[in-house]
Amino acid sequence: MAEIGGMNKYPVTLISQGFEITIALPYYWDFMDSGVSGAVNNTSISEYRYKNKKPPISAIRLFMQNRGIVGKNYTKIRDMPRSEKRQRAIDEELNRVAYAIAYKIWRDGLLPTNWVSDVLNDNLLRRFEEQILNEYGRLIIEINKLK
Repeated sequence: MAEIGGMNKYPVTLISQGFEITIALPYYWDFMDSGVSGAVNNTSISEYRYKNKKPPISAIRLFMQNRGIVGKNYTKIRDMPRSEKRQRAIDEELNRVAYAIAYKIWRDGLLPTNWVSDVLNDNLLRRFEEQILNEYGRLIIEINKLK
């Protein structure tokens, strides 16, 4: 049996019926998969909905960093001589962009991506389990005996 679970260091465990595989996904996977309705627009996208709380700026900043998103004044500020003022200006510029992104997400919501539900369906999981059992069944049982 496969189930979606939190991050764990033992993704395969032995149970009485055979073994269980835990597929680790971030806690917010369902929001991305199902979408989130906006607080102002697109209010019927999903069962999840923004109300008063906006997405955290820290998460948006990480998203921006991973994708190389910066504000239009970023290169001008970055070329200034190194100082505390320069770093503060860079942080303010990145926070401005992050706030704008967070506000738009809060206002308009997030469209469903179905990135999990399109891929992880019962048929696929059953085939995956059979393949794991055929190729690694004995190894999994022996490893679990050593624990």
